[in-house]
Amino acid sequence: MLIRNSSIFIVFFFFFWGCSTPKYITESSANLAVSQNILPDSAVVYWLKPYKDSVELKMSKVISKTSNDLLNIRYKGKIDQSRSQEANIARVCADFMHQTAQSWASNNPLTKVDLTISNYGGFRVSLFSGNITLGQVYELSPFDNEIVLVQLNGLQMDSLLNQIAQKGGCPIANAQITLGADRWLKATINGNAFDSRRNYWVATNDFMQQGGDGFTALKYPQKKIQTGILVREALINGFSREFEETGDINPRNEDRFIFTENQ
Repeated sequence: MLIRNSSIFIVFFFFFWGCSTPKYITESSANLAVSQNILPDSAVVYWLKPYKDSVELKMSKVISKTSNDLLNIRYKGKIDQSRSQEANIARVCADFMHQTAQSWASNNPLTKVDLTISNYGGFRVSLFSGNITLGQVYELSPFDNEIVLVQLNGLQMDSLLNQIAQKGGCPIANAQITLGADRWLKATINGNAFDSRRNYWVATNDFMQQGGDGFTALKYPQKKIQTGILVREALINGFSREFEETGDINPRNEDRFIFTENQ
C-alpha cells in the first residue's frame, strides 16, 4: 500500500539523515530474522506520528468517483482482443495524458498532438466502483515519468505501429488501429487515415521514449519536447476534471484496436 510505503520511506530517510558517518566498518556480518512478533519502538512511532498522519490525510483525499470498475491489465506476453477490451483504465489514462499534452501544445509552439501512447505496465492497479483517492492515483501511477512529445516521420510511424501490433496493442488515445498477426493493417489517427508522407506528433512517457518496453521507434525522433508534466499529474487532473464536469468517469468501452481473424 502507498501509505505504508510512504511511512517506511520516512523512517529510512530520517534514520540515515540523522546518523553520522561511521568511523570504521567491520568485516563481520549476521542474518537478522524478521518476525511479526517484534514490537515497534514506541519512541520511533511517536516521533513519526505527525509525518504519518500528514501523509495519510493527504492521500485519503477523494478527488473523483466512478460508478464503473476501471480495470488494468497484467502485461505478460502478447495482448489478445478480450484482454485489450477489458483494460478500460488504460484507455481512461491515455485520454487524460492526451488531454494534458494537447492543452500544453496549444499554449506552446505546437498546435496539436496527433496521438498519445503509453504502456500497460505504466498503470499498476485497478480502480473499482466508488471513491477515487489521491493515494489510489499514486498507486496507479507510482513512477515519476514525464510526458514528452516527439515528432516522427512516416517511416518511424510505420515502425511504431508495427511495434504496437507485435504487442497486441497498448494504451492509445485519438487513434484506432487494425492489427494483423504481427503487423498493423490500417490506422486512423486524429480522425484521418494514416499518411506516410507527413510527420506526426506523438505524446508518450519518457520511459517509452527512451526505448522502454521495446518501443525503439520513439528513441530517435525528428524533434523532442519535454513538457515537465508528470503522467501522474495528468491523471490526477483528469480524474478530478471529468468528475467535476460529469459526476462520473466514462469507462471508455469503445474498441481502439480491431483484431483480425489472423491474430
